[in-house]
Amino acid sequence: MKTTIAAVMVSVVACVSGATEIPDYPFVYAEGSVTARIAPDMCCVSYTVRIRDRDSANAIKMVESRSAETISMLVNHGVKKDDIVGHEIEKDVVREQAERDTLAILGYEIRRVIRFPLRDLKQYDPIVSALLKTDNVVNVFTAFDRTDRDDVESRLLSEAVAKAKAKAELMAKGAGQQIVKLRAISQRGFQNFGEQFGLGNRSYGFFNSLESSPREELLFVPSSIEFSNSVSVIYELTEVK
Repeated sequence: MKTTIAAVMVSVVACVSGATEIPDYPFVYAEGSVTARIAPDMCCVSYTVRIRDRDSANAIKMVESRSAETISMLVNHGVKKDDIVGHEIEKDVVREQAERDTLAILGYEIRRVIRFPLRDLKQYDPIVSALLKTDNVVNVFTAFDRTDRDDVESRLLSEAVAKAKAKAELMAKGAGQQIVKLRAISQRGFQNFGEQFGLGNRSYGFFNSLESSPREELLFVPSSIEFSNSVSVIYELTEVK
């Protein structure tokens, strides 16, 4: 796990007019960021069943048949049928490609997107291999995740807040001050405020809840996926007596 923190301490005795107001009390502004890599324990998989045919009714039947075939394969590999979501069938007209006003209809493209969560990653290889080998199945996509993502987010948020506070205390101590009250905290940062001190336009918040697998690495389960959280804080200061 790695952490990065930036802080700015400013003593202000009056409000500053303009588009962005600066607090009219001595304060310290700090940022805390925490990053962790954790092994995934699940993934979300989606794929598209796509058929092109001159007869739209025939194409629909083929999509339904292929969808049922792939769903049966998923169930045989331990995926719960209730977890499998088949989206509504989509239909597009396939026309000749030419630069003219009237294009002849060549046929129809019928497709359906199917999604499901995979909680047993031991089944990832056989399931995705089967999908890639199945005719009329395209756009196989996977996104790895954690079933306890909420707990991971909460832990990283707490650590980021603690890091920001520790840095604020250190900055205050170095200037003969001490923090007395938390005045503001945000995962989105204080953009206009931060730019006045050269911090620029930064991105904040929880990052990468899901990690996708590139198509050429679909059969590879990553050993870890990255989670990150950042916060900005403003503490009021007082002189150490």
